[in-house]
Amino acid sequence: MILRGLAALAVGTGVVLAGIGVVAAPAVVAGAVGLGGVVGVMVANTGRRERSGPTVGPDGW
Repeated sequence: MILRGLAALAVGTGVVLAGIGVVAAPAVVAGAVGLGGVVGVMVANTGRRERSGPTVGPDGW
């Protein structure tokens, strides 16, 4: 009886965790894509500034 209760609890917990994973996964992917986009823009801007030669801003960038 106790074992059956523990099994049900484990299955229930697994279902809840799976549900959280399904809900959280798109947010995590969207966050990663957003972060990747920000880093990509920063890298692109840094590269452009370095190639721009004497046309740097007053702060040296």
